[in-house]
Amino acid sequence: MSKVLKSFIAHQFPEMLEKGRVEILLLCHGIKAMQLWICNRSDFIAEELVAKIHKKLEACKQVSFSLGVTIRIQSAEKITRENVLAFMKVKQSVIQCKNVDNLGAARAIVLAFYHPHNENHPQWKSLCHAMRSNKVLTDLAKEFHIRSKVPIKNSLGVSDYARFQNVLPHKYRLVVLTGPWTQDVTYSGPIDRHVNLYIFCFEDVTFMVTSPSGLYGCIHFCNKCFKQSSKAKPTHTCPYEKEST
Repeated sequence: MSKVLKSFIAHQFPEMLEKGRVEILLLCHGIKAMQLWICNRSDFIAEELVAKIHKKLEACKQVSFSLGVTIRIQSAEKITRENVLAFMKVKQSVIQCKNVDNLGAARAIVLAFYHPHNENHPQWKSLCHAMRSNKVLTDLAKEFHIRSKVPIKNSLGVSDYARFQNVLPHKYRLVVLTGPWTQDVTYSGPIDRHVNLYIFCFEDVTFMVTSPSGLYGCIHFCNKCFKQSSKAKPTHTCPYEKEST
C-alpha cells in the first residue's frame, strides 16, 4: 500500500518530489477541510496515514459521513505566483488573460462564455488570440463590470464573483478555481445551472480554463461537486446527482 500511495503522489503531483513536504487533508461535504498530517515525503508511511484517518473519524462522530470523504494530498510549500505560472505554462487547457488593468477575471469570464459556442469552430484559437490581443475583449470586460456593478480593482472577493454570476444568463454557472494542483474553489454559482464557466485566479494571474480535467490531469472531473477521478469510469457518489459529468 505504501508503494502504491507514493507512486500515486509521484504521478499526480510531480512538483511535490522537488518540494519535499506534503500536506494531507480530510474533506467531507459541508465541513471545513481537516488537516491530518504534514510530513516530509520521505517520511510518508501509508499505515500511519490510515491510523491518523481512523483517529480523526473517531473524534468527529457528530459529523455525518454519509456522502463519503476525500483524502487530499497537496504540497505543503507556499504556492507562489512564479510556480503557478510555471505549472500553467505546460498546460494545454488554459488561456492566460491579461490583467495589468485589473480586468483579468472579467476577460476570462467573457472568453469562457464564448467558448462553449466556439470550441469546435476551426478558427476558435484564432478568435481567442484576436479577442485577447485587441480592444474587443477589453471593452467587453469593462461592460461586464458595469453591468454587474463590480468596481475594477486589484483584488476580487466572493461577493464580487456573486455579482458577476447574477448578470450571466440563467444556464451558466461561474466557477472560480484558485488551486494549481488541487481543485480549490473560491466561488461557485447555483448548482442548478447547466453550463460551467471555469476561470482560474491567483493573485494577479488569471486564466480561462477550457477543461478542468486537463488542468488537473484527471480523466473525469465532476462539474457538480468538482471531485476528480483517475479511473476510466467515475466511481464517486456526487452529493448533487447520481452520475458525474
